[in-house]
Amino acid sequence: MHSEHLCDICNASMRALFQKKVLGKYAVAYFCCDQCGYITTEKPYWLDEAYANAISDLDTGVLSRNLFFRDKLLPIFHGCPSNNGLYLDVSGGYGVFCRLMRDKGLNFFTTDPYCENLFAKGFEPDDASEAASDGTFQASVLTLFEVIEHVENPLVFLRELMQKYRADTLVFSTELYSGDFPDSSWWYYMFESGQHLSFMKESTLKVIASKLDLIHSRVEGNLHILKKEPFPPETAKIISKHKKAPQLIRKILEEHREDCLTWADHVYLKEKLLPQDGQDEA
Repeated sequence: MHSEHLCDICNASMRALFQKKVLGKYAVAYFCCDQCGYITTEKPYWLDEAYANAISDLDTGVLSRNLFFRDKLLPIFHGCPSNNGLYLDVSGGYGVFCRLMRDKGLNFFTTDPYCENLFAKGFEPDDASEAASDGTFQASVLTLFEVIEHVENPLVFLRELMQKYRADTLVFSTELYSGDFPDSSWWYYMFESGQHLSFMKESTLKVIASKLDLIHSRVEGNLHILKKEPFPPETAKIISKHKKAPQLIRKILEEHREDCLTWADHVYLKEKLLPQDGQDEA
């Protein structure tokens, strides 16, 4: 086993947890932090091989996951919209979530340096006409689904994203464990794919939130929000599953029932990508 090292989240000393074969051939050491509950691997030298296919062939939940997140987040985003009206799906893969949310009227963009954007072409940060005066793309709300378990240092990763896009809200999914450190039988380690590097419990997220000066809210299951300011009362009731939540959700969705950017996006892309009437093709 490798020698202990310091926790990336709370800087406490970590200890060896176990060693396991990753990608069926690399003996990899896993470490845990008794102070905040963070679990991570040794320095990942196998990632080029693990990401030969950016979206793992084992990820059969990619579509159902995006539909679930859309349904859960629509009333929250409509009830408490982005401060600057822009949203960015980080590591958005094929652009599925971005397209789903634009179809519901939210001005979403997507970015992923390792995967082709198939469903939201024309809606990446470089395409945005809403750039700030200094030419940079800014989005108050960032979404990151099944992302932070893929990065070596989640705290640094999230802090850099917030600074880059001047965001004040992070919405993300990751599977948390509870109680004692899970042994090597826990499915979320995903040794077969070699892509999962960071694992947390709720106390880990609370340390991350504190260090980023954010408030942590758990929406449902593995869906979490870190936000600068508290949610307004009605949105807070939706998140906490208050007895009035179903009524509030119906009210918000009805108010935004006609919101849709599908046709506007079609017109925008047609003007951008196709020759204008009366203009010869190149």
